[in-house]
Amino acid sequence: MTTVDDKADLPKTPTPGVRAGRPALAAAKRVLWALAVLFGVSVLVFVMMRVLPGDMVDVMYGDAPLSNADRQAIRRQLGYDKPLPEQYVEWVGRSIRLQFGNSLWTRRTVTQELGDRVPITLELLGLATILQAIL
Repeated sequence: MTTVDDKADLPKTPTPGVRAGRPALAAAKRVLWALAVLFGVSVLVFVMMRVLPGDMVDVMYGDAPLSNADRQAIRRQLGYDKPLPEQYVEWVGRSIRLQFGNSLWTRRTVTQELGDRVPITLELLGLATILQAIL
């Protein structure tokens, strides 16, 4: 027979909700780390695009006969005349809205180019999944 004194020796069961903050804290930490990594990668990609040798106008137009005024106008149109932090903020804003600009080779929007490649990518994903399941 159990007395009132015997219940004092039993381990206490946790009150519901007391430990609920720990999983939420862990999830918040993961989200913050993911955002920090995303920011770092975006800065790295942006800087790498800007420090590559050569001028983007030269890459786009090659040996086309453009005057210096035309080249400066194109740079201004592309936003290369602005300070790097301002260029970065605009680049991130366009990326968030999925406005990646135009392809240098096809002159189509990058979104259209990526959209054309989604079906074959999904096909390869399905094939790889099937092969992985078999093996």
